[in-house]
Amino acid sequence: MKKEKMMEYINQLDEQKMEKTQKAAKRITISLGSLIIMITIIIICFFYIIASFFYNEIYLVFSTEPELFAEKLENMYHQEIDIVQTNCDEKGNGTYLLQTKKEPRIEFKAVKEIYSEFETDYFDRALVYYVETVQDPLFENVELIKQEEQTDFENFTLLRCKAYFNIQEYSQIEEASKTLFEIQKFMEKRVADFNVFTYLTIGEYVSPVEYDIVSTIEEGLYREKYEYYWFLKDSKQDTSIFPKEDVKILDFPRQLDVYVNDTRIIDEDQTSYGFIYYSKADYNLAKREYEVNAKDIVLGSSKFQVIGNNTNQAFPFTYQGKRYELYYISDKVIGNRLPWIAKPSYFTQLFGAEVEYDYEARTIRFLL
Repeated sequence: MKKEKMMEYINQLDEQKMEKTQKAAKRITISLGSLIIMITIIIICFFYIIASFFYNEIYLVFSTEPELFAEKLENMYHQEIDIVQTNCDEKGNGTYLLQTKKEPRIEFKAVKEIYSEFETDYFDRALVYYVETVQDPLFENVELIKQEEQTDFENFTLLRCKAYFNIQEYSQIEEASKTLFEIQKFMEKRVADFNVFTYLTIGEYVSPVEYDIVSTIEEGLYREKYEYYWFLKDSKQDTSIFPKEDVKILDFPRQLDVYVNDTRIIDEDQTSYGFIYYSKADYNLAKREYEVNAKDIVLGSSKFQVIGNNTNQAFPFTYQGKRYELYYISDKVIGNRLPWIAKPSYFTQLFGAEVEYDYEARTIRFLL
């Protein structure tokens, strides 16, 4: 009797174990099936995105539908666009007259040719719209120089604009710079990726400053002062109009020749076919400090010993028997890692170098 009960108990345990095993197997099967389904969905989505991208690009080139080209422009300009008139072949290549349905409400032109990038005058006409039609007070002193540029299509031109903000003297530069900064922000807010810039002029001088790269009003003002100061100084004109406090922060040459002790450093990347180009320290206007190509210095000075032959990427080197590495990801010193574009002070920090500046001779010298 006891033996029968024992056997019954063992059979119950076996059945419970079997049931648990079957449930576990089902869960594993379900999990594996879900994983396979998920991976399959991801792969399908990936190929769908890739296929959609290439389909749109190829369809744009070979499409017979001008509407597709207008849709491309809508996506680029974040606009709603109607086609007013076209003169196209069966592939949709030719000339277009288009009209926007949102601000800025303008007519503009475009040309599209097979296997080449299309061109439009959307940005130029948008600027004309705000300067001449809306007449916002911000543009009161803006002068537009307009020119019709002939395209490869007969009797079809695109508008090209140059915009200038004219002042008479240096004392007006601060207010002008502020206005130019505000103009750029005004246009960027209303016209996506706006790139027709307004330039400061003083007499014959035309500033090269483009405000799409300017992040603050203070930076814009410094760039304007710096460019004007060096325009006058390089052309040997009178710079006495600049207050002494301005000269102190502006009198930094754009570039300095780089030396390690008495050795002038060569730009290894530029030098080829017997032509020698020398490395330069560039003055960074946003940071207001010089930057050097550390790779040129490490390769060009016998004070450093490169480990290995591959110097096209990050590479190790030694200085006075200690190992360092030149790298490209950041502009900061990390441990014994020296960034490719480096502040001169990094050579003091890592190697104990003295740095001598000679602004008259336009040189920077690292004493190691």
